[in-house]
Amino acid sequence: MTIAEIEKAITELSKQDLIRFSEWFDEYYNEMWDKQIEEDVKLGKLDALLAEVDEGYKQLNKPKFGSAKGKIKFAIDFNAPLTDFHE
Repeated sequence: MTIAEIEKAITELSKQDLIRFSEWFDEYYNEMWDKQIEEDVKLGKLDALLAEVDEGYKQLNKPKFGSAKGKIKFAIDFNAPLTDFHE
């Protein structure tokens, strides 16, 4: 069966059959996607991307001024009260 034949058959479905087909196809497509992701993970294809995400997450959770000692030094250097620092 060709793609054109499949497309024609789909256009001839009743509304109810089209809904059932659409639900089935969504489920099928999602299963195929999940299998592909699982395979890519096993093969290490996502390792670089996951490492990049991990690094970005670490940077987001990094204190802006480092340690408490760094915050005190910053406050002294810029004559800022320590109460201005919120995390």
